[in-house]
Amino acid sequence: KGDLFALCTTTPQNKNGGGIFKSTDKGKTWACIVNGLKHQRGNFIFCDKRGKLWCGLARYTNNASNSTHDDAVIYYSEDNGETWSSDTNILRATNYYSWMVETRDSTLYITNGWGGPSNVSSSTDHTTWNNDLNMGEQNGCLAFNCAVNGNNFVFIGTETQGILRSEKGEKDSFQKLETSPKGNSKVFGNMYSDEIVATGGRENSLKYFYGSANNGEDMFDFLNFPDYSAPSSVIFGTKGIMYVANQAGIFESTGLYTTSLPFSENSLFEKIIANNNVSYYFTSMTTDECGYLYGCGLGNGVYVSDKPVHSPLASNLKTPEHKSILSQSQSTFTWANTCTLLSHTLQIAEDSNFINIIYQSAGINGFSHEITNNTFLPGNNYFWRIISRDATNDTSTSDTHTFTYKAVTSIYSQDESREYSSVIPNITSESIYIRKQTSYTYYKIINILGETVLYGILRSDEDSEITLQNLRNGFYIIVLKAENTSEKFSFQKCL
Repeated sequence: KGDLFALCTTTPQNKNGGGIFKSTDKGKTWACIVNGLKHQRGNFIFCDKRGKLWCGLARYTNNASNSTHDDAVIYYSEDNGETWSSDTNILRATNYYSWMVETRDSTLYITNGWGGPSNVSSSTDHTTWNNDLNMGEQNGCLAFNCAVNGNNFVFIGTETQGILRSEKGEKDSFQKLETSPKGNSKVFGNMYSDEIVATGGRENSLKYFYGSANNGEDMFDFLNFPDYSAPSSVIFGTKGIMYVANQAGIFESTGLYTTSLPFSENSLFEKIIANNNVSYYFTSMTTDECGYLYGCGLGNGVYVSDKPVHSPLASNLKTPEHKSILSQSQSTFTWANTCTLLSHTLQIAEDSNFINIIYQSAGINGFSHEITNNTFLPGNNYFWRIISRDATNDTSTSDTHTFTYKAVTSIYSQDESREYSSVIPNITSESIYIRKQTSYTYYKIINILGETVLYGILRSDEDSEITLQNLRNGFYIIVLKAENTSEKFSFQKCL
């Protein structure tokens, strides 16, 4: 729906603040929504592809002087955050729920701390949970987070077992990656490739940030990333840039970094400076449907990028609908897009690959365009699409729809000099003829009682002859039909 949600955690000393905040205006204003939420410590908030919101909350213990917490609960909302209910079907976490992801085939995964027989649960229907996943020898270890990459592998970042990865074709069975960090690991996946990055400790290494370009195999150090650094959040932009929110043991190394994709062990990282030679300190990042990056700073509010980091959202074609048959007077094309874009380009071609483009209009500011000089040939099939351009001049292309302009239907009797009219009854005797068709595919003839007395297929390679010798004298209607349109003619048979 385009709304933003932020999860604000309270402190042990101030257990009454915090909660979930919602913005309906791209972050300009926020309102706290607490209906049904009873816990004080928040770990994550997540929106699945079906629009269902999830959050993992816990309570601070009574004697907490730091971040000690227990009694973890998963809440969900099906009305865009207005009301919340607890999910009791999921494996109960002893400590807290840490992360949630969704695969390309819409399977949900959630990780928790010391949850019992498994530290991961999955759901394919977003209602019931599989709490008995095959985690191998690492059952019950603390899981910090989970991730998915473009090849639909699921990855788990753990405290003591490094990075776990799902087996190919068996997403509910996991094995440890031998080249992953040894412990205190988090993992982030590129949903558009086989890349992943991970954090964690290794023996005899000052590097805590690693990458793999083949689904977690052969993980390597990022040699040019600051030492003693553990990124808290990573965004893979579709414009070829990776964004890394870094938390470091050295203040000068803390901040927001970027590097080009695809990455390698020799990738160079550039720190983005906010002001006074200080970078942004983000604990988490996300992107909205229009590709803008949001960073949440600890005690420092929410920031948004001035330009999108993802390619623009493709427009949704409206009219003419796919496979429409139009009259010559119909020449307005409409589409929709929820994002603010620089411009749109309408293209119409005679082929689906748009090699032979016969009409193009660029720089359209809005979501409609009328062709004032319609020169499309009746009966021909055409393809149309919209190319949308954002503020960085990056583009995305919509799906392709087809349309056909209705051919002038020609029905005649044996005397070819007399064409039929769609307005007045036409008199015939033994047969009527319909010139070869590209607009209509079949016909039916209806009598004055509304009964279908004759039907058949229309030819596209030559004229179709319809023999009327078995029909009684009287008035009839012939209906010419296609998938999305029809046309009627009346006629009278008399000998």
